[in-house]
Amino acid sequence: MARSAPPDQDQHASRPETNGAAPIPPVSSIDPPPDTWGRRSVRYGRRLLATAALVAAGFLAWSYVFEPVLNHGEDTEAAAADPAEGQVAEPADPAPEPPPRPDTVPDRIPQWAWALNEWHSTPGEERGARPEGAPNPVPDWYWDWREWRAELAAQAET
Repeated sequence: MARSAPPDQDQHASRPETNGAAPIPPVSSIDPPPDTWGRRSVRYGRRLLATAALVAAGFLAWSYVFEPVLNHGEDTEAAAADPAEGQVAEPADPAPEPPPRPDTVPDRIPQWAWALNEWHSTPGEERGARPEGAPNPVPDWYWDWREWRAELAAQAET
């Protein structure tokens, strides 16, 4: 058991007098070590490693997670090279040209046309009520647009 000093005795009696200067702070195990160049270099090295780890994690997140999701439409097929000719081989069956969009179709298709197209594509016994907001009679461009979309779908299946 530790012995304590009597209450009338000053606990800091072994310290020298300071003659008006600031008192010397006690040195304990919780005081930080002195800030030397070696300790500073270790501290800055740790910061540098942490920054490098964050940059590497950001690069990996971009290259494996975000970039494939954001650039999913930019996949390109590389044509196989013919070693005998030293030229790039042409694809055997080139994709046919899609049918041109009819001139009668407006640039912006209204929402009712999409709903009416889906309604027309459903078999008669499964159809519900005609979509709200669809004009009656339907404009002539609607039928051109519907036929053009059917051609595009048929071409995509082949």
